[in-house]
Amino acid sequence: MFFFYHHKRALRIPSALPKDWEIGYPNVEIDVTTENQKAVDQRLPIFIDTPVSYRGVIVSPVLEVIDLHYFLATGKIAEVSASGESYSGARVTKFDDILVIRQQCIDHNVSFTFHQTGRFLLKDGKIQSIARAMERKLAAQFGLDFIRKS
Repeated sequence: MFFFYHHKRALRIPSALPKDWEIGYPNVEIDVTTENQKAVDQRLPIFIDTPVSYRGVIVSPVLEVIDLHYFLATGKIAEVSASGESYSGARVTKFDDILVIRQQCIDHNVSFTFHQTGRFLLKDGKIQSIARAMERKLAAQFGLDFIRKS
């Protein structure tokens, strides 16, 4: 069985770990959510230093181009997942920002998933309004997922 825990408050993770945690349980993934460069710069340094055997980064919603190179280069992040916003008042997700994040993952051989477009997607100079039921399907149709090469 594989468990995963995702958190916006990287600082709280160490205090929530069990006493026998050591470097982490092999069946537990811990993810940290980020949405912009400020969140990356605040959360990921703490997360990288937290003893975890399988780390993921969720960039959701993607609000701007972010630079993950430093953190991906550590080899401590197994995967990155990205998405746009879906709820009422959702901001526009720029497809090009998704591509930049994906390329960083490819550059560092880190798995990448584009798991949902969000309500509004700016692609090829046009904002597309996407029905909630289609957000995951359309993201999959773009074929952006990258599986880490062993």
